Amino acid sequence: METFPEESLFTYRMHNKLLRIYRSINDCCSLILVAYMGYAFYTITTTTYKLFVQITTQSYPQISYNVLQTCFTWLAMHTCVLALLSRSCGQVTDEANWTSQVLARVYSKSKDHQNIVDKFLTKSVKQEVQFTAYGFFVIDNSTLFKIFSAVTTYLVILIQFKQLEDSKTVNNSM
Repeated sequence: METFPEESLFTYRMHNKLLRIYRSINDCCSLILVAYMGYAFYTITTTTYKLFVQITTQSYPQISYNVLQTCFTWLAMHTCVLALLSRSCGQVTDEANWTSQVLARVYSKSKDHQNIVDKFLTKSVKQEVQFTAYGFFVIDNSTLFKIFSAVTTYLVILIQFKQLEDSKTVNNSM
């Protein structure tokens, strides 16, 4: 515990430098993340709808297997990239927030250096560490669920409009 003040000061400085790097990466990539998330959302929605239309409107011998294969490939690719992105951002955020939890344990064990640890904990509580897509939404482990919830909602709406359009076509032909 003799070198605790020097080591904690070093840890405190390194933590602040890592947080600055974290924010810089987030600032540089956040607009790209918004663009990619929008593109992935659009692609997943339209591909799934195209898949639904292909399956429901074609009879068995006329189904284009190339279209089905392309749709499943695009869905798998974007789902995997979104899962990887969500998981990575969530892990980095958890690791950044874990440092203050470790120091909180040290705070309760050592009464001699509580002032140093208290300063660090006060500052780290005020710093919000999150990856965001240009501030619109947080990218973490729940992002994939949120995207698929939105895709499902839009697909239900698209399918209902398709069914309405089909029923109007049938009624007009009579």
